Formats: sequence, structure tokens, C-alpha cells
Amino acid sequence: MKFYLTIFLLLFTFTTTFASPAPDSTIYFKGTVYEALNAAQSSGKMLIVEFYAPWSYKSGWAHKNVVGNGRVRDFLKKSYILAMVDTQSESGANLALQYQVRDYPAFVIFNQNGNVVDKIETSLDADGFIQRLGQVILENDGSSALEIKRIYNQAEAGNYAEADRLAMKYFNRVGMQKAISPLFWELFSNIGVCFWGSSTFSYVIDNREKFNEVFGVNEVNRLIAKILNIEAMKYAIGTGVYTDREVETMKKLAAGVDGNVEIFVDLRGYINDNKVDEYLIVLGEVLKKVESEQTSSLIMTLDFVAERGTKEQKRTAHTLLNRYGRSSKSLSQLKLIDILSKRLSE
Repeated sequence: MKFYLTIFLLLFTFTTTFASPAPDSTIYFKGTVYEALNAAQSSGKMLIVEFYAPWSYKSGWAHKNVVGNGRVRDFLKKSYILAMVDTQSESGANLALQYQVRDYPAFVIFNQNGNVVDKIETSLDADGFIQRLGQVILENDGSSALEIKRIYNQAEAGNYAEADRLAMKYFNRVGMQKAISPLFWELFSNIGVCFWGSSTFSYVIDNREKFNEVFGVNEVNRLIAKILNIEAMKYAIGTGVYTDREVETMKKLAAGVDGNVEIFVDLRGYINDNKVDEYLIVLGEVLKKVESEQTSSLIMTLDFVAERGTKEQKRTAHTLLNRYGRSSKSLSQLKLIDILSKRLSE
């Protein structure tokens, strides 16, 4: 629900100075409501007011674990002017009453005209809080909201190249400072937008140092590993065709990130070189680590053993098939596994 009361009604009544008992008090604006709004207007940001209630456990928890979260602080510094009202003071209690604060934690968000555009009166974790505040920014920037919606629509429709094109057009328009921000992490982590060979993925790689700074090395590594694993998996099972140079690029980018890229590449290499024993050893190891949907695809590469393996090798392959292949819920997949099982038993 959006409120369109203006903050200016309060300026003649309250000159509340914001208390600052936060874990990092430097992120809070120190001054009156009028000064906080002026700061928001001059910086091109919105104003968010935290109504702090020391007696409320939920308010204290959000104060310490949400506002006190490093990523939240970084996001707020870039996108908002943050102020805090101590509701134990008379003026703070009156301000909470004026803005109908009924529960805690409570955050009221004002646009640059002093209108209330959102009120958060529920407990959110750090990620949820950033996402909510990012949504508020987009909703109050009509052109951005429309562009982002178009990008997601194209990705959901399977038009990945167009989603990538629109994303890069948008990032180039808003500039790196705004594009590489928590506001758009969900967009970068959408594999319908950011994928192997896309300009968006290249944007991440080319600006990796900046992404690490904003989102954290671990988060960026997880994104890169996810994208590379998808492609390396395709290479391993033979559904993706890549040049030697592309394969080497995958391995180079995967260095230092968690993932199975090198193992997948080795797996395909053993198949190509008819090294059945090595293939079976590596496949057995990788099947212990991958997710169930990957297991279903990898297990079918045992067809290679059915074609070229010795009886002993086929027995080993059959053991792997029974151990990992029967968990599939797909009837068509189970039918293929039965056919493969018979071939390995020959």
C-alpha cells in the first residue's frame, strides 16, 4: 500500500534528530527531517526512515542483522539516504503515529518530493530487504521498470539472445555504477539473460573485479561456476559442440571457482580417446557430486561403454547405472535406462 502523505506536514511540528545506536552509525544521516530530505533531493536518492523501537525484539534484530549487514549497508549508501527515529522519544512516537507505524521493524520510504512510496512493517532477511528496496527504486523509475520487464519477458519466452541484447542496452544506458549494484543481481544471475556466449556474461567477466567488490567474491564465483557448469555438462554428454579454444577458455575461467568444469572436460576427453577405465573412474566420482538432474544426463553416457567396453568394464558400468540411474522420475528416461541396462548385460 502506498501512502501519499507528504513529509512537509511534519517539518513545522517536528525537528526530530535521528539517534544512531546502529552497528555502523556512519550510514545514518544526522540531522532533522528537513535536512535528511534535502540531502536525498540533492543526491538524487530516496529517503528511508527506520523507526527504531529498543523494546522490540524484532526491531532490534532487524537493526543489527539487516541494517547492520555489510551488503545492505553498501546498497543503502549507494541508493538511499538512511535516517532513524527513536520511537521512545516523544517526537519519535508522534512521528510513528503520524505515519501509522503499527508493527516493528518499520521502515518508511519517501521519494524526492517527500511522498511516502512504501512502508515495510515485516521481518525480512538481508537479501529480501535489498530486493524490496530495489523494487521500490524500479517502481519509481517508470522507464527502468518497463525495460527490466521486457528483459525478463524475453528470457521467460526463451528468446535469450534478445534478452541479452536488451540487458546490455539497458546497462550501457544507466552506466556501470548503477548497473553493477545489488539492485540488478537477480538479473545477472538469471541464466536466460546471462549465459555462456552472451554479452551480459562477458560484461561480468570483463568487470569481474568490480562485481567482486559489490557482490562479494564468493557470490560472483558461484554465478560463474553455474554458467560454466551448464556448458561443460553439455560438452561432457555430447549435446554441445565447442572449439578447443572455447574449452580452454572454460577451464581458465573456472580456475578458482567451485564447480565440475575440469572433470566434465576430462570425461569427454576419455570418451573421445576410448579410455574406458579412466572414464568409468571419473564418472563414478562425478556422479557422487552432481545434482539429480545432471545425474540423469551423465548416466546415459554409459552408452559409450556398451559400444566399446569389455565385459568387465560393462559390469562396472552396469553397477553405476543401477546405483545412480534408477532414481529418475521420468518414464521415458527409465525406459532408456532399461534399454541401456540390457545392452550392458550382453
